[in-house]
Amino acid sequence: MSMHYANICMRWFVVLAAAVLCLACSGGSSPAGTESPGAPGSASKASEPNLGDYEKPQLSSEQQAIVTGGTEAAWPAHGLSWTVPAGWKENTVTKESLSYAAADGAYLLVNISILPKSLDMETSLRSNHDQAYQQVKSGKNESARRLALAGIPGVEFVEAEPEKKGDARRHQWIGFRNHNGEKQMINVMTSVRASEFAKHRDGFAAIIYSMRATGGG
Repeated sequence: MSMHYANICMRWFVVLAAAVLCLACSGGSSPAGTESPGAPGSASKASEPNLGDYEKPQLSSEQQAIVTGGTEAAWPAHGLSWTVPAGWKENTVTKESLSYAAADGAYLLVNISILPKSLDMETSLRSNHDQAYQQVKSGKNESARRLALAGIPGVEFVEAEPEKKGDARRHQWIGFRNHNGEKQMINVMTSVRASEFAKHRDGFAAIIYSMRATGGG
């Protein structure tokens, strides 16, 4: 395992732990002045996300060409799939995670976490989006928005360029769904060294926006 891959994995688990912590703390409303633009108001009762509040992906011509010429990365255990650029190879596909990689160290990493059935998904989504938006304001993220993929509501964010070109930079989406009687958090991350991010920007977007839910699993 390369040092870059180990670095990505460590950051991956840190991000995942932070997302779970965000969920655990999402029962309350956001502090005054921290709500992000377009975020629905707080609900006093458990609520299902309204997909009308979420944008849908619009692929550019460059991104569509990558999807058209790409390879399917299927995850039949969860009824999900993506299209990765030509030349990317399968790394691991297990019940817990999926990963594909490019020759230059770019990665797609996906993980699914089972959540408490009592969890209010809309509150959790709002909390995750507010957190991502605050990181835009602080300069940690380049962008953040509410985005639905394959009919699944979620939060997309692109990390800002780090100070060190050798550090990892990622484009990520975190979504929530009810599936096979479970509440699930789907964490989709694309990552590469910051010095290589520009050439993968369209490829990362193409991967994330190509997500399909087949209903299997």
